[in-house]
Amino acid sequence: MNQKIERTTLSKQVYKWLEEKIRCGEWQVGDKIPSEKQLMEDLEIGRNTLREAVQALSQVGLLEVRQGHGTFVVADSSLHVVLQERVSHSSLLEIFEVRHALEGEIVALACMRRTDEELGMLFALVKKCQEATDMDSFVEADMALHHQIALCSKNTLLADMYAHLFDKIQMSIMHSALLNEDRLTSHVTLIDAISKKDVKKAQQEVDLYISLYKNRISNKGF
Repeated sequence: MNQKIERTTLSKQVYKWLEEKIRCGEWQVGDKIPSEKQLMEDLEIGRNTLREAVQALSQVGLLEVRQGHGTFVVADSSLHVVLQERVSHSSLLEIFEVRHALEGEIVALACMRRTDEELGMLFALVKKCQEATDMDSFVEADMALHHQIALCSKNTLLADMYAHLFDKIQMSIMHSALLNEDRLTSHVTLIDAISKKDVKKAQQEVDLYISLYKNRISNKGF
């Protein structure tokens, strides 16, 4: 009985160690993790203990064991897995309503917490949006801009939740074809508000462009 308890506790410790490698970004999505033999040697543990931890991480969707090829990172947090599953069963309109709630708080915090260096990055990303010549380059720049705004909030949980919603959100951008002067003007106005630490103006801008998205989605029946 004691031996089983000790092994279970050790397996949980190995789980946490492996999870931290993924969470901190040392092992990124798509990476093949070290071999079973290497991990057993590095951690000084037995095969069964390691396999229990790997199996547990596979069950929550962080790792995937591919027979004959090794074990790969397929998600960077269990939050990503849970949200991805939930979002896959949600309408674009529902997703934008959640985005509206998150982004309103994100821009408020970004106004209060952004650094001058981060502000420079935001203006550079706005310029990339303005210079985009096709939808793919616009979406890439737009994603980078909104991720950076989320990071400026200095709230990692909020930023993570927002980032995990973004894949589905960007599909709607492609569908809505919002590569136009109004959208670009909206970017400039938002970043200008963040630069002036004008929370009210930043949130008004979020209200404006989210409403635009929602109207287009409703009209197109997504």
